[in-house]
Amino acid sequence: MANIDKIPEKFRLRVLRGLNKKCCYAEYNATISGYNIVVGFFSNRIRIGFERLVLISDLMRFLLMANHLDAYLLNEKILLMKN
Repeated sequence: MANIDKIPEKFRLRVLRGLNKKCCYAEYNATISGYNIVVGFFSNRIRIGFERLVLISDLMRFLLMANHLDAYLLNEKILLMKN
């Protein structure tokens, strides 16, 4: 962002849109040509999607993230845990 003024104005909006990340992906699976885990940020909610069975280590990772954000970890509409 320190060098944003060096980018010509007609390209600046495209660069800024590229920096606005709303999804991240993990564990590329060549069989399905996609990722096993998708984490997205939508309307002040973080959604986690799995294309494989959820492991205990996955739940622990996202529980730690929820605790760090002082947030809830939900499974559909069922409350699993807060802090």
